[in-house]
Amino acid sequence: MTVSIKEQSCFFLTSAQLKRINANCKWGIIYNIKLNKLFKGKFNQCKVVACENTNGNFFTGYYFYNMPNELKITKKIMSQLGKIRFN
Repeated sequence: MTVSIKEQSCFFLTSAQLKRINANCKWGIIYNIKLNKLFKGKFNQCKVVACENTNGNFFTGYYFYNMPNELKITKKIMSQLGKIRFN
């Protein structure tokens, strides 16, 4: 199954996307967090990437942005998957 990069509230990473992460990942997900206050007085939205490898190690990355930039942030997250490392 291929997930297109578009504005979505939540989606699981495909096996091809997980292979780009430098680890043997069991699962990965990208989702939004509702912010009640501006983060650092500037950002009103937060998108999260989370994944777990087969050793039970867990990674969570937070991307703060403003609403018109959601598609841009999703593309940035997808382009940076290969930078995630587990020790």
